[in-house]
Amino acid sequence: MNIRLASLLLDSDLEQWKLFYDYYVEKTKEAFPDDDLLPFEIVKQSYSSQLRDPEKITEIWLVIDSSQEIERCVGCATLSTFRKESPSYKGNEKLVIGTIDLLSNHFKTPSENALVKKTIEFMETLGKEILVLIGGSTRDSKDFFRRLGAKIALSGAENRLYLDNVDWKLVEEWIQNGEQAAIQYGSVLKVFTRVPDEVIETFAETYTETYNEQPMGELDVSTFKFGPEQIRRNEEEISQLGGIKYTAIILEKDGMVSGLTELIVHPDIPFKAYQGLTGVRKQFRGRGYGKWLKAFLLRKTKQSHPKLKYITTGNASTNAPMMSINQRLGFKRYRESHEAQITLQSLRDFAKLSNMEFQ
Repeated sequence: MNIRLASLLLDSDLEQWKLFYDYYVEKTKEAFPDDDLLPFEIVKQSYSSQLRDPEKITEIWLVIDSSQEIERCVGCATLSTFRKESPSYKGNEKLVIGTIDLLSNHFKTPSENALVKKTIEFMETLGKEILVLIGGSTRDSKDFFRRLGAKIALSGAENRLYLDNVDWKLVEEWIQNGEQAAIQYGSVLKVFTRVPDEVIETFAETYTETYNEQPMGELDVSTFKFGPEQIRRNEEEISQLGGIKYTAIILEKDGMVSGLTELIVHPDIPFKAYQGLTGVRKQFRGRGYGKWLKAFLLRKTKQSHPKLKYITTGNASTNAPMMSINQRLGFKRYRESHEAQITLQSLRDFAKLSNMEFQ
């Protein structure tokens, strides 16, 4: 097999981006045949936004099979690490987060070895020691993690909520209970497509606190920090992709954001929505805020997007409180997911066993 590695860059020509998109389509059909394919421009802009992220150093490497008349991308590695300027750098200095994935018949081949070698080079060049691999949703990827010697450090699932199966009476009950709590505590629920400037500081604080309270399993990661700049950047990226991000917050009478939830829809895939983070600060729990937020935004999204059929979200298997809310709403497990962790030295050991040559 004649293969070569190619770096996918912001200024890569259209032909290279199309090679990558063809791989995305083939991989999605192979691994998740029931999934919906995203249009080329959305995929290109999504990966471009990763490369543009000012808080991270990101590289995307493609394995190109040149053995046939028409070249074909058969695998991809996406590798990312925090820059020193990032608020999330401290405690995560030695961390790389990424994916290494291939078409099924290209695992256990020189294509796999080439991506592992490039990952080792990336880590050595930047002085990193720990790799967290995400995307372990297929048998091939789990077998790959095992061969590497990577440890499954966090398990979860993608869960889906089909609107035809929602208990809408329960949704209304949760909304009414939330409204009663609001009267008692003097709070108010608001929905935005852009977080207002006057609350973005407290919003970012609540986002950081509740995000980091999610179970991280045995991952060797520290606090991930989300400042107002990052919140704004994420909103802009979604808007540039043509999407709409709804953010619901509960605002206390002293101006603090006590809870939040977010949901993303896109006109090119009107039947599907993505549920993002839902979180309530510790001192405000027990008031039914989490249920109120999710129920309210679910109802609003259904009313605003009549073509919507289902909502997808991810949850760690140990996140019992959120899983309980989701299950009562009607979310069902769609497929499992795993995140694995491996040290640079273990990657080198794998490289030696695979008879790979390094300078």
